[in-house]
Amino acid sequence: MSAILFPGQGSQKKGMGDSLFDEFPEITARADEILGYSIKKLCLEDPDNLLSQTDYTQPALYTVNALMWMQYHHTADAQNMGPDFTAGHSLGEYNALFAAGVFDFKTGLCLVKERGRLMALARGGAMAAVIGFPEDKIQHLLDVNNFTHLNMANYNSPLQIVLSGPAEDIEKAEPVFKAAGVQHFRRLNVSAAFHSPYMKDAAAVFASFAEKFTYNAPRIPVISNVTAAPYRKEEVKSLLAAQMTSPVRWTETIQYLIAQGVTDFREIGPGKVLTGLVRKIRTESPEKQKAPDAPSPVAKIQFLHSGAASAPGAIAPENLGSRAFREEYNLQYAYLAGAMFRGISGKELVIAMGNAGMMGHLGTGGMELSQIEAQLSDIKSELKDKAFGMNLPHHYYRPDTEEKIVDLYLKYGISHVEAAAYMQMSPALVRYRLTGLRREPDGRIIPAHRIMGKISRPEVAEAFLSPAPEPIVRKLLEQGKITREQAELSRRMPMADALCAEADSGGHTDAASAYAIFPAIGRLRDEMMQKYGYEKQI
Repeated sequence: MSAILFPGQGSQKKGMGDSLFDEFPEITARADEILGYSIKKLCLEDPDNLLSQTDYTQPALYTVNALMWMQYHHTADAQNMGPDFTAGHSLGEYNALFAAGVFDFKTGLCLVKERGRLMALARGGAMAAVIGFPEDKIQHLLDVNNFTHLNMANYNSPLQIVLSGPAEDIEKAEPVFKAAGVQHFRRLNVSAAFHSPYMKDAAAVFASFAEKFTYNAPRIPVISNVTAAPYRKEEVKSLLAAQMTSPVRWTETIQYLIAQGVTDFREIGPGKVLTGLVRKIRTESPEKQKAPDAPSPVAKIQFLHSGAASAPGAIAPENLGSRAFREEYNLQYAYLAGAMFRGISGKELVIAMGNAGMMGHLGTGGMELSQIEAQLSDIKSELKDKAFGMNLPHHYYRPDTEEKIVDLYLKYGISHVEAAAYMQMSPALVRYRLTGLRREPDGRIIPAHRIMGKISRPEVAEAFLSPAPEPIVRKLLEQGKITREQAELSRRMPMADALCAEADSGGHTDAASAYAIFPAIGRLRDEMMQKYGYEKQI
């Protein structure tokens, strides 16, 4: 199997495109019309030294990548044997979508022109490539040195990761990383903290701009930088906007393609940056470091009890699932045990899960408050800072009981609950969600309490996917149970951080089918995120 890869910003160079502008005169003329200047003159001569400026770099590189793709695609070899997948690094993703027929050349260039303009306007940030340290070691250095405003923006290879954040923090981090023995800490020639939450304002403007265009379903799978998984038609607009604030998961993208059986990677664009990164990803992966003479990766996923993948090309269990989810919940594995009625998932299971790097939820349905507190106390004592959650069942006929449970969770500092049996949002649940809600200096909205909504019906999912109901928020504010700032911030975030699509529990789910409910809820999630413009993926 084969994959076409398109490079992003940084691969541009004077002279790129060469004779392609004359080979495709209509495309060149269309680009000149959209941009308002000669794309050929910019790429071949660059008389005003603009090629290195973001708002000129991005349209130029997109155009050259597109021309090189069209030249390749028109060859007999490509016509007889097109790629099985496409992917692009950052800006290159637009070329991957163009190659897959998601939009035409003109639409892609209009999008890229606006993207480059918005990114060029951003100021005050910086980026640096850290070469020679794996992700966990970089995160450790960030944590122990309190670099809370620095984010990992590009996962280029297991030992090449780009940091993004305020310029002063990048500057302070350089001597720390050098003292720790990093191979290279290289400042990048950019004007802002790309692929980080600091680009959220630009992403919001771009999301509105992207609404103007029509998008087709990909003719061949395109792997997203945001999810390291194939695009779906309904995700195009939201993922393109999210790409500006999310890290480029290039390592996971290549690992995904290898797992699908891709052995032939072809880079289309100026330079061979991505070709080199593919080679690094293959050689720097943990299994390659352990067995350098192992044969080429195979498209096989192995689940090993030991938690380590020893076969060549195997995907380790700790890499399954969403990396963002694992990081947010401080999990080694993306596995959760849900809560059941009357403590069926009791403290023993919750403790075992937490000690194994997973998350369990204490089943509190039908338990007295004293029983809940006793088990909660034991779990806290045993797990300390390890991840676990509590079940919060809706008490429709006894709202005072639900309020007392929330009081207990706030008292013990419980940061994660699984909300079950809700048909609508309750004052107790909203109070739990909004208590401790704050805005960071960089503008991010940070909840102190996370909610996983357990749902089996779309209308209930919609309630969890919406902001807290205004009447309940106003009442809590009048009662002094939340602050005015928390009331205002509540409009910009959903009630739930995650959803559990439940099917066929033999109870209120009416024997629903997971095959039907899961994709339906997934589509609804995407629609609601687009409707409200949430910062973070649910």
